[in-house]
Amino acid sequence: VMGSLKSRLETLESKIRENAKTAGKHLMAGASEILYRNADPVLEDVDYHDDIFVYQSVGDIDLYKCPELKGAIQDKMREGFRFMIINLGASSYIDSSAIGTLIQISGWLKRRGGELIVSDLRDSVKKVFSITRLESHIRVADTEDSGRFILREVIQERSA
Repeated sequence: VMGSLKSRLETLESKIRENAKTAGKHLMAGASEILYRNADPVLEDVDYHDDIFVYQSVGDIDLYKCPELKGAIQDKMREGFRFMIINLGASSYIDSSAIGTLIQISGWLKRRGGELIVSDLRDSVKKVFSITRLESHIRVADTEDSGRFILREVIQERSA
């Protein structure tokens, strides 16, 4: 009986060691998600302008990448940007966390009189946008240049 129990404990210990790294990633991602969940960045004394910021995605956007994306966008908002393009040309996959993050960022910008456009969607990401009907909440442009054109028109209409 003791030998069997010892064997089970050793197996359990090895599984714990194997999964410790993954568990740590999940804990870190979960903690940052709790920190940023529903957080509308308080940006006092920011003079917003009509320049356009373009965020170039680097790889897929998932639970682990979302805090970095939010941080980059918040940094640019502190610099006064409220019109942004997120170029997803390098992303072949986005998960539900990314969808939520894009909706959240869009809300932040709209509340400041700005707008978010996503561009250069690969077919796999277009499919996610279509299935989730995300394009009814966030404007999609075929290319970054067409996104810039759309935003310039929006800016011109609002300043007229």
